[in-house]
Amino acid sequence: LNLVVNLGAEVLRKASTGSRTVTDSLRFGVGAFIPIYQERLWAHGEIYGSSFFDDFMGRESTPMGGVVGLKYRFLN
Repeated sequence: LNLVVNLGAEVLRKASTGSRTVTDSLRFGVGAFIPIYQERLWAHGEIYGSSFFDDFMGRESTPMGGVVGLKYRFLN
C-alpha cells in the first residue's frame, strides 16, 4: 500500500466574479495505490479539493472531486 498526501496554497489578488469573491485558497489531495498482481497491476484512488481561506471548509467554497482506476506497468 502506498499513500500520497499533497498540500499547497494558491495566492491570488482578491477579485469578484458575480456574487462570489475569489481569494487565497488551500489545495489538498490524498491518494492510495494498492498492488493487485505481481507489482504490475495497481488499483488507485484519489480525493482532491480546495477551500478559500475566508470561508474555510464552507459548503459553497470547498469544491472536491475524486478518481479511481487501474494502472498497469509493462516494463520494470
